[in-house]
Amino acid sequence: MLEETARVGELVPVRVGQTDVDYLRPAALADVVCEARLVRAGNRVAVTTMILHQGDPSMPCAEARGVYNIRRGAGG
Repeated sequence: MLEETARVGELVPVRVGQTDVDYLRPAALADVVCEARLVRAGNRVAVTTMILHQGDPSMPCAEARGVYNIRRGAGG
């Protein structure tokens, strides 16, 4: 989601500040879906959460949080 926002000129990721991943259960040898949500975007920092699952979001195989140092683009 942060990358999608960056494409429209609002936020530009500068560098990753921190990423935490909690592995909850083993994943099968199949596709993994990552659903990401932008929690907050301030003037210098953006916070995201991600849930990784294999088709059933109520049974995640991992959860992650990311903190990114950002700069506002021309449109922000």
